Amino acid sequence: MKHLSRRSVTTGALAAVTMIPAVGLSVGAKATNAEVPAEDAELRRLWAEYLVQLRLLKDREVACSAARVGFDAEFPPCPEGVLPGHHWDAYDWLWRKHGLHRLYSAMNREHRKLIKIAKAIRKTKAETLFGVGVKLSVSECFEEADVVEAR
Repeated sequence: MKHLSRRSVTTGALAAVTMIPAVGLSVGAKATNAEVPAEDAELRRLWAEYLVQLRLLKDREVACSAARVGFDAEFPPCPEGVLPGHHWDAYDWLWRKHGLHRLYSAMNREHRKLIKIAKAIRKTKAETLFGVGVKLSVSECFEEADVVEAR
């Protein structure tokens, strides 16, 4: 029997949950316009918007990660006897040199937009399998507290 790790269980569950909207979409594609509830039409619109926004967020995260590598390479360790916050403040110029203040602000804007769409999805009633899958897919979405504010 294969050993089950937390990662394999989580990955399998995530894959199953993210496939539900795709299954619902293929089922919903066979229905006529009269058969698609207005709420699910709204969920379809919100889901498409969510996926576009998620792609934008991922692109911003890649840009931040690339710039952060350069920053981390130049950022010296905190000296003995210096508070970490003071050390960090002393190197704010380095953060700005790498453009991380702008990049993180842009990433946070995209993240807040994604949260807004996820909240709209949660509030919209689902009447088909597609709608249920969409709601499950965003049920563990980011909360405002998870957004890292740029310095």
